[in-house]
Amino acid sequence: MRFSDLLTVRLWLNFIRLFILMGLSFSAFTALSQADPNSALLLRSSGKAPTKDDLDSSRYQVRESPRGSDDDRRLQSDPRVAPSPEPSVTAITQQPTPSQVRPQIDPTLQMGDTTFEQHVKEAEGVTDAMQEILIGGTLENITRYKQMLDENDYRKNIVDLSIEPLYIYNDSQSNFWLREYFTSSPGLNIGANVWITPFFGFHTSYKTSLNASIKTAFADSGRTPVDHEWFRGGLRFRKFFGIHQQAKGLIFALDFSEYQMKIESSAQSRVGVKSSGVRLGVESLLPTSSAHQWNLGVHIIPRLDHKHVQTGISAQSGSNQESTGFGVSLGSRFVFSRKSQVFWRLSHEIEKNLFDGQSSVNDARTGNPVTGVEVTNSFTTFSIGYTWGN
Repeated sequence: MRFSDLLTVRLWLNFIRLFILMGLSFSAFTALSQADPNSALLLRSSGKAPTKDDLDSSRYQVRESPRGSDDDRRLQSDPRVAPSPEPSVTAITQQPTPSQVRPQIDPTLQMGDTTFEQHVKEAEGVTDAMQEILIGGTLENITRYKQMLDENDYRKNIVDLSIEPLYIYNDSQSNFWLREYFTSSPGLNIGANVWITPFFGFHTSYKTSLNASIKTAFADSGRTPVDHEWFRGGLRFRKFFGIHQQAKGLIFALDFSEYQMKIESSAQSRVGVKSSGVRLGVESLLPTSSAHQWNLGVHIIPRLDHKHVQTGISAQSGSNQESTGFGVSLGSRFVFSRKSQVFWRLSHEIEKNLFDGQSSVNDARTGNPVTGVEVTNSFTTFSIGYTWGN
């Protein structure tokens, strides 16, 4: 046999041997993979307990227990023990939100009723406060208050009627002759107070001048009759600092007030005026004895609606106006009984009118329109009156 043929035979024998070895290795690997894991460990065991490194080299991975106990390690390393399934994302997202969870409410608790009762108490508190301000308290307390008053105390009256003869001096100063004049005349005031309680009531009054007149024209000495008229109607609130007859007190007034100067409709050089607005006032009651008291008062009309009342001419002092009223008074009252009282009063009131633009007619003194007409109309009044109460 030649050398080349011998070499070829040996190569084939080596190839057959390698193929047999590969088949035996594959059979052994398949048998090991199908064997019992415990027996595999025993076959690999050397007669002593396996270490962590030995276990890590196996197909199973040991996880550390948070508690680090041997029991947990055995449970996790044993593949026959099924691990607890982890919650899925779907299960987590399907959990109800806190807003969807209905709390278990004790059916004996009526929260709605509690809230309603709380609102009722708050409303009653507001009602009591308003009642205290408006009428001075509950009707029961008011009745007890009136029973404690002296029989001749005027606070027991329900109605007070007053008649008041007076003297009025009116002086209107202006840079526009049409609005400059003065009057002096007697007058009369009639008023009434109706007291719902000793602390709250209604007021109305009407005051007028008698036989007043103003100068007819700038270059004429003649005079034109005029009437000054006042009307007031509103509320009265009284507060007393004590229950005896000499107790001091305050009277708060909230009125609608209107003043008007009326002139004959045929007048050719004068116009009438009218002012109205809300009047706020306060008057102090300062008794010196059970039969006498001093009265000091002040009032303000923050904004007046002032306008001209046309006569034989159509004249305006300006395009826009701003008007305010203010007044003070001083007087005293002699109380003979709660049904009979005499008083006197001295008062001074001012009404201020400011106009924008020019007057619609020429001024009688200059022959030209007046720009920025200004009027200060003041009234000084002295009166002596009588009040009948019941």
